[in-house]
Amino acid sequence: MSLESRRAEIVATIETPSVNYSGRTKATRSAAQELLLSIIVGSISVKAHIVTNDEREMTGLRNLVNFGHTIGHAIEAVLTPSILHGECISVGIILESEVSRQLGHLGQVGVGRLMRCLKSYNLPVSLSDPHIAAVPALRLHGVDCLLDIMRIDKKNSGPEKKIASSPPLARPWSRRPASCPIPSSARLSPRLPRSSSESR
Repeated sequence: MSLESRRAEIVATIETPSVNYSGRTKATRSAAQELLLSIIVGSISVKAHIVTNDEREMTGLRNLVNFGHTIGHAIEAVLTPSILHGECISVGIILESEVSRQLGHLGQVGVGRLMRCLKSYNLPVSLSDPHIAAVPALRLHGVDCLLDIMRIDKKNSGPEKKIASSPPLARPWSRRPASCPIPSSARLSPRLPRSSSESR
């Protein structure tokens, strides 16, 4: 199943409250609930396989489940409890994809596809998203603060920040995260973007 397929059905299932515990048993489960359950079980199975095969993070395989988390956790540290974990990781996915694009590991088409997919699930994709930009704490912390927070990420080695720089859209170019002293070609700004065109 592609990232974008059956999106409307999945979102409707998530947003529809269960009545009288419907969906808890196979007999009361709708087709949409069955789809959602299969996605959840599939995700858990993939993560369990990865963690089991790279328990101590020695092979780099585990980095696939860290995609978006280095930057996302830094954002979360500033915005919790106003913004949810998944929303922070969604922004982290796009920002880490942009780093991958600037390093030449991902094309603009891949970044665009990720952005469209996350937006289709009503997730934010930049710090200028109205839901995120409205949080007062964000105005007090800029890029420098996020970079400081990223310094304590467990994936780092010494002063180098590491991100999982190859999004799992296809076969990853590397199983190890990119060492990421953020490249000088990256546009980092200690202020919030004023418009969506600036947040690219």
